[in-house]
Amino acid sequence: MKRLISVILVLFFLCSCNKDSRSKLTISEDISYEIKLDNIASTELNAILYYQIGVGKSSVEENFYWKDKVVYDQSPAVGGFGRLTYPEDSYKKLVKLGKKQGIFNELHPKELDEYYSNERYEVFVSKNGEVKDLYFLIDDKLKLLSVVLDIHEEDLYILDATDSNLICGDKIIYNIDIESMTYKTIELPFMSPDLIDNNMVYGAYIKDNIMYLNQYNINTDDSKLLSISVDNIIKIEKLAKLGDTIIALCTEGESYQPILLYFDADFNIKDRKKISVSSEYDFVSSYCEGRMIKQYEDKLYGVFGVNGKRINELVIIDISTGKLLFQAEIYHKKKNGRYLENITFIKETNNKLITIPQYDISGESI
Repeated sequence: MKRLISVILVLFFLCSCNKDSRSKLTISEDISYEIKLDNIASTELNAILYYQIGVGKSSVEENFYWKDKVVYDQSPAVGGFGRLTYPEDSYKKLVKLGKKQGIFNELHPKELDEYYSNERYEVFVSKNGEVKDLYFLIDDKLKLLSVVLDIHEEDLYILDATDSNLICGDKIIYNIDIESMTYKTIELPFMSPDLIDNNMVYGAYIKDNIMYLNQYNINTDDSKLLSISVDNIIKIEKLAKLGDTIIALCTEGESYQPILLYFDADFNIKDRKKISVSSEYDFVSSYCEGRMIKQYEDKLYGVFGVNGKRINELVIIDISTGKLLFQAEIYHKKKNGRYLENITFIKETNNKLITIPQYDISGESI
């Protein structure tokens, strides 16, 4: 009898270790996850890790939830795949209201491509076609706005947002007025946006040790193109901004390691900081991972890659100092060929999932 009781206690302990007692989430056993550095008290953002194997109809997809420095299996409250991550209750409300209002007969998640939410509204974006349908959930009501894409556009990325406006697009920006459910288009000269700050849009790229940076004012239609000499830099991964300082997260030549360049108001390089991040498996690079990096307040949250491996480093970086605050090594250990396709950063406020737009740099609830 004592032996039976002991076995039951051990099983209870093991089960309890595999649960987060507050959220009832299950700690993932499929993800190898090891914290390498932790100099931060808490993480202000959570994230959905989207893994994929194969392409097309034969591809397999799986999401995991990173919260409070732990990786869990996907939360039952969160659905979707890839960059489409949404609360299940919101999707159910969308389908119910859409049918009731005669907007559609049925709507499958794979017909949707984008989701955004703040304290005031939620919006789902349809996936296919030259006309994108935007479904807004506002005050328990559903509003539909159809956006006709320019012939050069294929996707409608959610770039930035406020309570009254939603900024979408790529080379063509669609500025949507939430009150009137109307939009105007803005064509950017010679660039896609890499950073949006109020009325200013910035785009940048590097070729032959020259950084080309375009600064465009949406209100005045003024554009300024600058050519800046940079040494041993091969690619810009992310533009960030603190006050009047523009910061570029770049990939260094030869080493392929991440480095931060700091520019003054006249876009002269005033500082250069190498981010000290390493792995026992090979060197760590920011190359091609810029799309997985977000600025939130004075920090960069994102993913770097390990050279030649399906291993990633989940990192948090202090932008002002260039110091690494947090690093965790992650990879999908149970299924060969799995790779991290995308990471969606979110926050939870008042039991509501708030998504982080592509170029929101405020860090404030909007």
